[in-house]
Amino acid sequence: MSPAVPTKRAGQEYGVIRSFLGNGRYKVQVIPTDGSTKPYIVVGVLLNLVRTTVGDFVLVFFREPKSKEAIITRVFSRAEAEVLINRAELPRHFDLISDDN
Repeated sequence: MSPAVPTKRAGQEYGVIRSFLGNGRYKVQVIPTDGSTKPYIVVGVLLNLVRTTVGDFVLVFFREPKSKEAIITRVFSRAEAEVLINRAELPRHFDLISDDN
């Protein structure tokens, strides 16, 4: 039996990796799941060496609310992302926004 897929906590949001910026930094589109805010782009820093690709779902932590910088705390496997989608914690479909937002 596989371990439970973690869900977000206070100060965390789900996101998707848009591009690699270098030095463990990624452009991440945050996918707000509460419906109160629009998606937006942040720079996410990955502290642990984990293989990532564009399109991977991640969990990001914000030290300060509405900051444009975040720490990537988890990279979800495709199977884990599907569990989150089935639990309605991640949307099955969402629009990518321009990098200018």
